[in-house]
Amino acid sequence: MVIVILFGFGILLSQFYIFPSGLPQPAHFLIATSFVYTLVTKKRVLTFKKSEWQVKVIYLFILYSLLVNLTFASINSDFEFILSSAYIAFGVAVFLQIKKIIVDISENSLSISRFAFIGLMVLFVLAVLGLGDYKFFPRYNAFFNDPNQMAFWTLCIAAVLLVSKELPRYFKALVFVAALFIILKSASRSGLVGFAFLFFGYLTSQFIENRDKFGVKTIAIGICSLIFSLTTAYYIFFINADVFEFLMSRMDIVNVSDQADIRGYTRILEFPEYLLFGAGQGNDERFNPEGTEIHSTPAGILFYYGLIGLSIFTIFLYSILKKLKIHEKIIFLAPLMYSFSTLGFRTPIFWFYIGIFYVLALNNTSLRRMQRR
Repeated sequence: MVIVILFGFGILLSQFYIFPSGLPQPAHFLIATSFVYTLVTKKRVLTFKKSEWQVKVIYLFILYSLLVNLTFASINSDFEFILSSAYIAFGVAVFLQIKKIIVDISENSLSISRFAFIGLMVLFVLAVLGLGDYKFFPRYNAFFNDPNQMAFWTLCIAAVLLVSKELPRYFKALVFVAALFIILKSASRSGLVGFAFLFFGYLTSQFIENRDKFGVKTIAIGICSLIFSLTTAYYIFFINADVFEFLMSRMDIVNVSDQADIRGYTRILEFPEYLLFGAGQGNDERFNPEGTEIHSTPAGILFYYGLIGLSIFTIFLYSILKKLKIHEKIIFLAPLMYSFSTLGFRTPIFWFYIGIFYVLALNNTSLRRMQRR
């Protein structure tokens, strides 16, 4: 239970940034402490079943990223490359910890959902009260370092909660409403794109979940949940009309070519010699005077770790996606769609979300096998 409490509070408090982005935050030390406690009390934290080849794939990604970064760290005499691999290793440890908590300490899976739900509600209340920072006014970012971080964190947490089998439907309606309100306050264009996937996944889930008990009660609950959610969504847009208008104006002025350059999609065209093996993640001053990192998960992995690294990571994600139900697939894609415009794969909250969906995929596979017998 100590492991769950430490890890759960780490996830809940990961929305509070004290130090600059890229540095470990206080909540990360709580998560790290849960790793240590697991190693001391459970011993076999890194073990997995032979059938779980996906874990071997992600281990391969860690090893490959370390090889690439060690190579460029030696060439450039820059420790930043090693830190990048350390962030990836920490993220994968979060992924493994989620699996251990839910699969090996199964009775505490509900607790993890509760921590995530409370975390989202805390952020929702902060957003309603306007407590926190407006770093790029009128965009709200609470206690994150910028609005985009807040939108991405919200998408990951909301995706996890919307597929939770322990969370009642009316709680999921509240999750939907809270996520919409927070993302709208962030005025994040990519956040709104990600939320569209949450919306369609949530809409689909209202009539797919519990379909074995499909009857008048199920339909009534689904319709009531949708009416409540959509009515509240309309009200949220109404009371935030100025912010929504600002968000729409940001979409009107989007220059695709400029955004591709800013996000780093054009960098691979400018330095094609790194296409196969990657350029290593660090010392971005090699490619532009400002030293700006690539703001995209797929483009970042492609450039930093090449086609080899991107292929390994894509295989891992696809192995999860293909085992999900239709509404789970749509919801799973929400943070991934957002990741096209942010380097989210190095953040612990991304691996928390990946870990939850991985366990969900495992459960779906086990259930299908049982049904065939």
